[in-house]
Amino acid sequence: MPFKWSDAKPAAKLLSLYSLLMISSRELTLTEISQKLNCSKQSVLRLIKQLEASRFGKVIVGKKGREACYRLDRPKNIPRVSLTLDGFKDLLMALNFIGVDLPIGMKKNIDSTLLQAAILVPNGVEPNLLEHHGRSFLGRINYTPFAEMLANWHKAIGEGRICAVAYRASLKEATEKFDFVPNRLKALHEALYVEGWKITKDELAAIQEKPQVLEVHRFQKVTLTGRSIPGLPVLRPGNFYFGLADEGLFKVKVKFSPEAATYAAEREWSQGENKIIHNDGSLTLTFYVRNKRDVLSWIFSFSDRATILKPKWLRQEVINKIQNMQNNYNTPAGTSDI
Repeated sequence: MPFKWSDAKPAAKLLSLYSLLMISSRELTLTEISQKLNCSKQSVLRLIKQLEASRFGKVIVGKKGREACYRLDRPKNIPRVSLTLDGFKDLLMALNFIGVDLPIGMKKNIDSTLLQAAILVPNGVEPNLLEHHGRSFLGRINYTPFAEMLANWHKAIGEGRICAVAYRASLKEATEKFDFVPNRLKALHEALYVEGWKITKDELAAIQEKPQVLEVHRFQKVTLTGRSIPGLPVLRPGNFYFGLADEGLFKVKVKFSPEAATYAAEREWSQGENKIIHNDGSLTLTFYVRNKRDVLSWIFSFSDRATILKPKWLRQEVINKIQNMQNNYNTPAGTSDI
């Protein structure tokens, strides 16, 4: 059942008003406060009287046209910190633009932390600043059911602990149980991934292999164990190459039609890349890739507006997939079991 303002306790209502006035960089009208707190103007006036009677700040009352407006006399002993308004704006934009639909509890914690941080910004912030950004999804994963799992991943990464997990890689595969040592969480598009080592009986051999990158939402269970592996290497952000998991670096050359050239030219795809713009408006991109699956999905997203020129084996993979697609569409729709 959604939370109603009428269900809030008096102390919670008073704290909400105090927080709103504290972070604001300007006076707020009675109407604005009423809208932001989702309550009547009469309720706001009662809260203001309670706040004025308290010792937690002096309410300054003014006029904006015919309407009363209010602000809180900010305390003079706010600790000096390096948080600036520009820095706060950049942080807020980065958090709001993250391409993952985080669990509800994490969102609430982020909002609460932002409100606390806003108090430390000199002269406060514009109250609507928290609503200046938004994001859109082409398809999203609801991570709310995975909140406890994410907490376990964070703890395991921080303490270097082994996790006993149950993982189902796809709908057609059975659930697999194994030990896994997570090293860091990663994000790509609208999904979260965990990178680490799948531990076999020969632990030393396992960590000598390249780490695996697995989808967080495909784990069915993650249990922290009391075990760890001493001397496990720490993975750090490395060089900028195309692809999520590192399966071996190779060079790819792609020709973009004029319709897709602008999009390709505006973005960086890997370090050491090379772009050549042709007289007809097309573009040839040469860049470095470390994951075949990712580059194949990416190239098909351009439809007929991008063509792989090299390497030959990757070009042949695309040809094979196109032929399979053609076979799919050559099959009469009426013969399917849908």
